[in-house]
Amino acid sequence: MIMVAAGALLAAAVSSCSTQGAIGPFGHPTEPGEQCIPLAGANVVTDGLEAVQNHASTTAVIDKLALVRPKHLLLDRAWVVPTDHQLLGATHGYPPPHYQVTGWHWDRRQPADGATVPPLSSGKYFRMNILVVVRLPPRVTRGSTPGIEIWYHVGDSHYYLRFETALVAAQHRC
Repeated sequence: MIMVAAGALLAAAVSSCSTQGAIGPFGHPTEPGEQCIPLAGANVVTDGLEAVQNHASTTAVIDKLALVRPKHLLLDRAWVVPTDHQLLGATHGYPPPHYQVTGWHWDRRQPADGATVPPLSSGKYFRMNILVVVRLPPRVTRGSTPGIEIWYHVGDSHYYLRFETALVAAQHRC
């Protein structure tokens, strides 16, 4: 009887906690993988292989975007770019101002921290491309991160999403 009551009390306490870590409106299965991008003489590389869709009925706000435990890799910039079709992909250097990617709206980009993501049901965009620009510190030839993490909220509910595609940037070959 005491164990049942304790179990019910624990379940009630857990359900009343913040939704941090819960699968939220951006939630989707993420597949582990790795993307290695050679710098090819550039100072930075741009990774735009990840995207989110907001399945809530109201706008979501990205509170913070970060690299997961980066090793010799620095986050230079991060944006959220609306797209009706393709994702940017990965490239060395910064994205050019007028990048020709089908359905990609670079002119409507937002800094990732504080970006608003409209609900999918609004019909504004199909998804939001997550773009990170990373660089190596001086005298380092290779850096990596096991993924990208995003903290966001919809109304009073807070969520966490981790993309599990590792990113490697290398001065020479990958």
